[in-house]
Amino acid sequence: MSKKIKKLGIAAAIALGLFASSASATTVNLVSGADLTGSDVNTRSFATGGVAGTVSAGCSLNVVANNCDHSDLQSTPKLTLGIYGLGVKSNGAPSSQVDSSNGGEFVRFAFASAVNLLNFKFSTFGINGLYDLVVNNVLYGSGLSGDWAGSITDVNSFTVIATGGRFRMGSFEAQSSNNNPQVSAVPLPASGILLVAAIGGLFASRRRKAS
Repeated sequence: MSKKIKKLGIAAAIALGLFASSASATTVNLVSGADLTGSDVNTRSFATGGVAGTVSAGCSLNVVANNCDHSDLQSTPKLTLGIYGLGVKSNGAPSSQVDSSNGGEFVRFAFASAVNLLNFKFSTFGINGLYDLVVNNVLYGSGLSGDWAGSITDVNSFTVIATGGRFRMGSFEAQSSNNNPQVSAVPLPASGILLVAAIGGLFASRRRKAS
């Protein structure tokens, strides 16, 4: 009988696994705006692998007005897209990179639904590059340098602020939050049939043995 129970357990595990929830990681490519859409100079959209939202440019000297405290270029920070990655161009800092001058340019990612943030990578990073990481409008890390990797759950937004040197964003990786799992495309009835068949087989075997 133990062998029969083992077989039932295996069949049940397979059946349950077919409709178990899963959330696979998605990489959003920012180089040349590969996964970005839209034509607005300040904000672009992304939607790939179940991860959707917007990315916008700003300057930390005046985050509310989204405007750096200079007037020798344009009044609103602009996203710059190219083969070298995602950057920002703002007043007083005509570089196409995310620049720490004028108080620090930043890029902000806002998600349509919460995600788990796994990493983000820079396509270029200056020798003196430093940044602050703000998650859900709360400072998460200060004086950071180089690519970041970890796991932050239930992220609605994250912002990378240049505090030293300059850099360009290359990509980030995220997955649907546990509160918003991606459900397997295998229909529940198919797995249910397997489970019922396994249980029925066990009862039939017991009846034959009893007779």
